[in-house]
Amino acid sequence: NYSGDLGARVALHELYKYINKYYDQIITALEEDGTAQKMQLGYRLQQIAAAVENKVTDL
Repeated sequence: NYSGDLGARVALHELYKYINKYYDQIITALEEDGTAQKMQLGYRLQQIAAAVENKVTDL
């Protein structure tokens, strides 16, 4: 439904703004956390950021 889609888009936009603002700190925390390392969360976030920003990551 439209209101659900709109709410999801608003939530994604807010999440994007937060991640964009604190990107370096988030990546550092993910790279230092053992569980996040096992799940490759830092790498995955870099891939998402590259796709959203249409940038190449230094992988």
